[in-house]
Amino acid sequence: MEEQYYNISKLIGNYLADSLSDIEKQELDKWLGKDLQNRQLFEKLIANEFKGNKIKKYESINVALGWDKLKRKQYKQRQRKIVFSVLKYAAIIAIPVMLSVFVFKDQLYNSKPAIVQSISPGKEKAILVLSNGKDMILDESSDSLSVVKEHEGNEIQIQNRQLSYQNTNVKELVYNKLITPIGCEYEIILGDGTVVKLNCDSELRYPVTFVGEQRVVYLTGEAYFKVTKSSNPFIVKTPDADIQVLGTTFNVFAYQNEDRVQTTLIEGSVQVSHQASSVIIEPGEQAVYSRSGQVLKSLQVDTDLYTSWINGEFRFEGESLESAMKKFARWYDIDVKYLDEDSKNVLISGKVDRFEDFNVISGMIEKITDVKIRIDQNVVSISK
Repeated sequence: MEEQYYNISKLIGNYLADSLSDIEKQELDKWLGKDLQNRQLFEKLIANEFKGNKIKKYESINVALGWDKLKRKQYKQRQRKIVFSVLKYAAIIAIPVMLSVFVFKDQLYNSKPAIVQSISPGKEKAILVLSNGKDMILDESSDSLSVVKEHEGNEIQIQNRQLSYQNTNVKELVYNKLITPIGCEYEIILGDGTVVKLNCDSELRYPVTFVGEQRVVYLTGEAYFKVTKSSNPFIVKTPDADIQVLGTTFNVFAYQNEDRVQTTLIEGSVQVSHQASSVIIEPGEQAVYSRSGQVLKSLQVDTDLYTSWINGEFRFEGESLESAMKKFARWYDIDVKYLDEDSKNVLISGKVDRFEDFNVISGMIEKITDVKIRIDQNVVSISK
């Protein structure tokens, strides 16, 4: 623990003396992003009034002796999962590096730690609604194999937080529904072997067994599809557009509170239709329907930006804070309020672990933008 104090203190001291190397800057950024308490302590240490008081208190320190001791210490490195574009810090004042060592330890030993409310990420959980209207909760307790009896004795398997309808015997169209509330996600294997990962705040209505010449499911929200190849078309119906494929991998973004309906193609070929309009997209392309403009078009995109949630990440590239916060709100079950309109239009770029505490994420957003974020229980207030 002593060595950790000296390591971090040295970094803060070099920051204050405007002598941070690139590697040291990365280490300091990692420590700041680790905990909101670290950020609060750092802000206090670099405050002009605070520094002035401590300079008087420690003006007799033997800096040279302390510096020699520091140079013999080694850094302990810890890999972090958060990566954000970091802005260059402006120099504040040049003061002896050792000052921050004593200030830092003085604060750790003599200050009460700040109480930071944790805002945990979402989890694998869903509600299964059977054809008879009964529902059941699917969560972490569904790791071991269990079987649900459905229509005409059909069996649905639940194991490793995954729902499976393979090898079903129903000969007619009987529908089930999978609902992922805010802060939840879940995976399902449909009767034809198609795998669907349902994102938070979404709903998928599907037949227990596909019957007839088409395989049709109904989606609101967001889902990632790996469709089993078949001569029977697979159709995803959303409130605004139909997506038709034979066998392919794609992501559908169709939340009711968003203006855009996006179909992002990873492999295969997809036809997206809205009323009389339709577009065919190839891998690396996205079909976008605008509800406000009622326009359907195709774009070349970086597909990783739109499917990163599958890999446990949020990725942004010049995305408005308002748009990004909608995604955070659905996953962390938070209520976002803007104290001014300008903060909505702030642009952010980078990626962040989807399973990180939101307090860490909010601290990183503050660091790369000029917005202030305040959290009171599950209400997040943002201002410039």
